[in-house]
Amino acid sequence: MLLLIVISLPYVIYRILKARNIPINGSLLLILPFTFTLIFYLGFYNYLLGIAIMLWMMHLITEQKGPVSKTAFLKLLSGALILYFTHLLPVLLLMLFTGVYLLFYFRKLSNPMKTASSVALAFLPALVFAIIFMSNRGVEGYQGKVNSVPPEQLFEWLYLGQPFIGLNGDQEQAGVFVLMVALLMAFVFTIFRNITTKPDTDSHIWLWMALVILVCYFIVPDGMASGGFISLRLLLLFYLFIVIYVLLNQRPAWMNAILGIAGIVASFYAFEYRNDVAKEQSNFADDFIEAASELPQRSVVLPLNYSGNWLHTNISNYMGAVPGIVVLDNYEAKLKEFPLVWKQNGVVDSLGNFGQSLNPTLTIEKYENLTGLEVTAITRFNYIPNKDDSISEATNQLLHEKFRLVKKINLTEIFIRR
Repeated sequence: MLLLIVISLPYVIYRILKARNIPINGSLLLILPFTFTLIFYLGFYNYLLGIAIMLWMMHLITEQKGPVSKTAFLKLLSGALILYFTHLLPVLLLMLFTGVYLLFYFRKLSNPMKTASSVALAFLPALVFAIIFMSNRGVEGYQGKVNSVPPEQLFEWLYLGQPFIGLNGDQEQAGVFVLMVALLMAFVFTIFRNITTKPDTDSHIWLWMALVILVCYFIVPDGMASGGFISLRLLLLFYLFIVIYVLLNQRPAWMNAILGIAGIVASFYAFEYRNDVAKEQSNFADDFIEAASELPQRSVVLPLNYSGNWLHTNISNYMGAVPGIVVLDNYEAKLKEFPLVWKQNGVVDSLGNFGQSLNPTLTIEKYENLTGLEVTAITRFNYIPNKDDSISEATNQLLHEKFRLVKKINLTEIFIRR
């Protein structure tokens, strides 16, 4: 799955360039930074797959210069449905792109009304599904409300290239800065060249779409229709459309070389850091799996997480990979957007917010009364003793009275009921 995500986007853009007889050169390496992005590390895999499908569909749309053939109609129909079941946002953006394309090329089409009606008919089933989904879900975001990012934050993300900072801005910003400078230089050069020479290309449709997405970036809420992080998703697409616009135009060889170098620097500048982080997180996951292996079968495990690292929010869930272990923490079960639910309402809240709270108040009896199950084990991750913290002291007293420490694996402690 991950290989498919990493390969699909560069391949689709390569095909778009080849279809327009654009020479393939070093500037194509500008696509590399779009593979390992913050969106990728957040795990939005279906969205990333949807981007590749969406771009291919947009390519098919730009090939429609007259009445849509039966083969093209079936491609558009099936592609839109596949895209809908991949992710909702790309299919809506595809329809928006199609509207922009028909608006600008209406007079150039041999039979514009027939072309527009055929495309609309091909997209109709996906549109109906989208309307049904949004009407059932409502406008609230994944946190149960419509929320927006402050404008000053959006501007900061825009010039910092936030989607390209996968894990840590302090470690990765220098490489991203090189990319942003190179991309700005290429964009200004391409705009100036197109104004002065007015080449006969369809690249400006991608520029117009980039501007439409930029407007959406500033006005569309960050959380709505059960989705979240919409602003970052849109910002990533804005950069992507700018890159496609640049690649569809000719540049001097020296600029192609600069763009290629910028793409390589942005992709591999933080490679060693990201690789070290991945190894560290893998070791932590192994620790939890080993901890679960130390527990008796049919253990009901309460995980306590004292780490402030967002990568650790769900790390205790790896214990569920061991057969016979029930883990009383699940991010998806707390949110209505996912099909996984707790059997009892309010169960999660009785023990704090787990990953969202670095120091939850422990009320085991309340949880056991709700579930009818006894908590037989507790794991504690990244705990630092603090005698001035009354909540931690109360937790330590409970652990001392009702549980015993059986093993400590690096930062993970394992307690079993007495």
